This record gives sequence, C-alpha cells and structure tokens, in this order.
Amino acid sequence: MPNWFRTAMLLPWPLSRLFRVLLAMAVSRDPARIVSMAGTVGVSSVGMFGEGHSGWGLAAMGHSLSLPVGSAAWKPAVVDGQIVPREMLHLTVSFDHDIVDGGPAARFTRRLVELIESGYGLHEGEHAPQEQADSSPAFVS
Repeated sequence: MPNWFRTAMLLPWPLSRLFRVLLAMAVSRDPARIVSMAGTVGVSSVGMFGEGHSGWGLAAMGHSLSLPVGSAAWKPAVVDGQIVPREMLHLTVSFDHDIVDGGPAARFTRRLVELIESGYGLHEGEHAPQEQADSSPAFVS
C-alpha cells in the first residue's frame, strides 16, 4: 500500500470519507489506477489464527488473482495405498474471469500445487520440478 494512501486513511472521518469517494470516482474512470495502487495479485493469510481448524479462506479482493491461505490441519490421506495422517494446507485460488480465462487458470493452479507439494524453493539452488510432456507450461519459474 502506498504511503500516501495509508496517510489518507489516517485523516479524521469526514476527510477520509471524502478521500474514499474521490478515489472511487477516479478508479471508475480509469481501472488501471487501482492496479497501479493495489497490484494484480492479492495474498492473504486468513487462516493464521485458525490453528488446528480446517477450513478454506474466502476473501473478497479486487485482484486478478487472489490467494487466501487458510489454516493447516491434520487429515487422512492415501499414501502408497495406505491411509495415513498428513498435514494439509487449505489454499483458495480465485481468478477474475473478466481478465483470466479458465484454461490458463487451471494450468496455473495445477502447476502451483505441484510446486507447493514438491517443496520448491525451500533449498538454495534448487530447480523447479519438470512438467509432464503432455501439458503446456502454466508459467515460467
């Protein structure tokens, strides 16, 4: 968040309300302004206070891609044909379908899951796992 925006929100009530109205008018005329202020990807850690509780995070963000991270909880999972307890992370991925088409969004989500499950980025100098030959790349890492 830009410093000028943070400062404007600290103004007394009538002035901060006036600022919000003027900002809404400016954004409605030029949507690129909100992108320049807020970016295109929003990440929120809504589950950081829900330790041990399962649940998905839902956040109404005005971004092209929103990633609310829910809590991590122990759940049964099938590993090598046996049911064993595993810690599962609840991650919601939502796209603005006015901007992002469903096909690329699904490929991006599949690749994101692959990278998270492989622990990509946890070790220095590690390369991303290779994608399967039949799938088109969702993004370059």
